Amino acid sequence: QTATISLFKTAPSGDILVQCAVAQCFNGTLQVFYAEGWYSASPLIAFANGCIQNTSSCSFPDNLLTLSTAAFDPDQLYACYWQSESDPHVNRTSSYQQPLSPSLFYCELPTWSSFSGWTRLFVLHEGQDEVIVDLFDVSEAYLRFQVLPSL
Repeated sequence: QTATISLFKTAPSGDILVQCAVAQCFNGTLQVFYAEGWYSASPLIAFANGCIQNTSSCSFPDNLLTLSTAAFDPDQLYACYWQSESDPHVNRTSSYQQPLSPSLFYCELPTWSSFSGWTRLFVLHEGQDEVIVDLFDVSEAYLRFQVLPSL
């Protein structure tokens, strides 16, 4: 016999925001299926030296992008992927790593040698072709991210 339950994240108003995971018990074995997604990133602007401050050197935490996520599997690896809006061949991928928690993920900001402009920011799940989509606007799989020239 199979029983399925769904776990939900709710707003203070009581509205259901995100279905976080589905747990299924089958023949005495509990299986959890994550309905992954992300819905915000901060900052959405950085300098070409990979820093949120326009300084000659950059170090932790000024080189991190923070993503608010939903149901990221703590046993899986994810990465951020930036792609120039004007030239898709200009892109950067952060290293793959595990999320800090199901609702929080960090990416190290990339450095850009001679590029500045608008990029598309995607989140990738290692070993899968699909991009984790923005849960609040499923028509878009990315956020716009601006790269500014460095000192």
